[in-house]
Amino acid sequence: MRLGPEEPREGFGELPVCAGMASSADHERDARNREIRSDAARVARELIERHGLPMKVVGVDFLDRSADFDKVVAVYFTAPHRVDFRQLLGDLARTLESRIDLRQVGARDAARLIGGVGSCGREFCCTTFLTDFEPVSLRLAKVQGIPANPLQIAGACGKLMCCLKFEHPLYERFHAEAPPSGRRSLSTGAGARHRPPGSSGLGPGAHRIGRGVELPARVGMFEAQGTHRRGVA
Repeated sequence: MRLGPEEPREGFGELPVCAGMASSADHERDARNREIRSDAARVARELIERHGLPMKVVGVDFLDRSADFDKVVAVYFTAPHRVDFRQLLGDLARTLESRIDLRQVGARDAARLIGGVGSCGREFCCTTFLTDFEPVSLRLAKVQGIPANPLQIAGACGKLMCCLKFEHPLYERFHAEAPPSGRRSLSTGAGARHRPPGSSGLGPGAHRIGRGVELPARVGMFEAQGTHRRGVA
């Protein structure tokens, strides 16, 4: 969908306006720019090694036209500390014949630029839908019943996983709705797999993701081998 300058943009926020379908010339321009970015990344790595700088290139952008300047190459890099790259900047500008923009990024931004698959088997949240990084603490892992071991709950960037933060409100809501551990509960409904409706049990734990509580089944003097998950509406 294309919106003209006179058309309303309610609900679109700061999203850019689509200029229309890409033409064959646009595809050729994109292919050329991809080659330029690849060459720029190679040149940047070679010059960084030549200057002996502790920099790691994680991404390159190339802007081939603008109202203010002709060509710009933006090089994103990580480094353990601030780096004096003034001499490198001049060499890059002369070699690439472009304006150079060197930008140092943190570990999370580097993971977003590189991309990858997390321990959950899905693509990184930061490369798909997250727009801002919020502080994440070990307290969130405790609330979610996850062992507070930084090595087990760290993402590919080495920081605590972002999902601990944006999933936290769901766990808070579950804790507010679920019965506390040890409280006697009554099974309802005929869909229980391990216990008949109407039998009772003490809930030793909870399935937070599945929004259910785990109850050991007791019928009379006998205890069934299994549990029933009572849904929390």
